[in-house]
Amino acid sequence: MGLAPVTATHTMAKDQKNAIRLAKARMEDANHSQTTLLASDEVINQPYFVYIINVLNREWFVEQPPLFSSYKIPACPKGQKFSWNKLGAFIMEPYTKPGTFDTFYTKVDGRKVATSLLNPSAFPGTVWESQLQNWDAPDQFGNNLNAFGVFWTLSDPNDPADAEALDEEVRIFKERSQRTLNELIRAAEQLAAQNDLKSISPLMHYAMDYFGKQAPWHMAAEHMVACPNCGDLVKDGIAYHKNSFGEKCIIDAKKYTAMIRAQKAAEAAAMEPEPELPPIPATMSSSVTMGGTPGTNTPVSATGSSSVNTTVSTSAEDDIVDQEPSQFKEPELATVAATPRKSAAKPKRPKYR
Repeated sequence: MGLAPVTATHTMAKDQKNAIRLAKARMEDANHSQTTLLASDEVINQPYFVYIINVLNREWFVEQPPLFSSYKIPACPKGQKFSWNKLGAFIMEPYTKPGTFDTFYTKVDGRKVATSLLNPSAFPGTVWESQLQNWDAPDQFGNNLNAFGVFWTLSDPNDPADAEALDEEVRIFKERSQRTLNELIRAAEQLAAQNDLKSISPLMHYAMDYFGKQAPWHMAAEHMVACPNCGDLVKDGIAYHKNSFGEKCIIDAKKYTAMIRAQKAAEAAAMEPEPELPPIPATMSSSVTMGGTPGTNTPVSATGSSSVNTTVSTSAEDDIVDQEPSQFKEPELATVAATPRKSAAKPKRPKYR
């Protein structure tokens, strides 16, 4: 004889199914990406680029999450005017809507992003001249990269048409960086006079290395050795230097001789005249001399009298003389109108102060 079925003593709560659904949704978000990309923001056609220029031989790393966990600005190589990196005309800035776990993106002007990237204290505007202003803040010491010769520009380093404008911008910020480095040296001198050597920052030591200065409080970053001739401290591996008397002191004769020969060869190559073009071969000889009688082939001498020797033109020359002058006109080349560039693609160039 079987047992009687047990009567159910509980019922499912009304919101239990909804709680299970929400729990599965949260588990899915926790185990997988919570980022939601909008279809219209996945691909951006950049109309132009914002270039980050650095005029100093110092590398910079800027951390500004969530846009930049670590943005690298390369150092200017020795012998070059500047180094550069670039940003897009529009940057996708992430944001989260309240009450959701999804991440969305909005387009931000690349010039605003570059302004804040190089100087967090600056107003994030799009005006190029704003980089020349002092936006320093007490809690942002050393973060104003504009003061150290780092700036953004719309001038393309690879475009010869922008070379002149870019050179002027580089000149402006190179002078500004040198003023900043001189101010750091003066501040370091004051700290050294107060015997507060621990407050001298690495940037102050870099400024000393940049100008090649020496001081008791500054430790040179390069290996210095005593010159075997005069005893002055010089960089290791150089061919020659000028001693304290201003005289040229040769250390490595072979290296110095090779350098002088290479320099003279370069100067000689620069002084060589350009090769002349070969003369154009004359297909026909002219039989009329300046001052001849019109309509005849008889040349006239400098005294005005006719010359005894006359030259008879060939039949081909006669045919050419008989032709109308209009037949000798060069054909007009057909002009093709160039496709105009979109004026809204790239902002106008700034006016330098």
